[in-house]
Amino acid sequence: MNRILTAVNSTADVIANSGLSQSKLDNLNSTMDIEMFELVRWQEAKSIAVAEGVLTTEEGVYIYHQLGGTPSVFNGRPLAVKVAITKTMGELLSVPV
Repeated sequence: MNRILTAVNSTADVIANSGLSQSKLDNLNSTMDIEMFELVRWQEAKSIAVAEGVLTTEEGVYIYHQLGGTPSVFNGRPLAVKVAITKTMGELLSVPV
């Protein structure tokens, strides 16, 4: 089971039933854009989490593909993907090393 993909699908359902206007959703989507330093840090956190067994290899590969090699790849993703991965990264980065 890929917990990240499950979170994306669940988030997509919440967004679809939120009643928020497309304008508000578009605004939220753009505020979740990331920059290169975040992309690098997130890819690093994902790799460490896979190595430590916190994430499965399948989850790590999914995150890797969704983040992409440049911020513009992640920034072009649907809102549900951005929300689920941002939440996951927040959880991973809050764990003491």
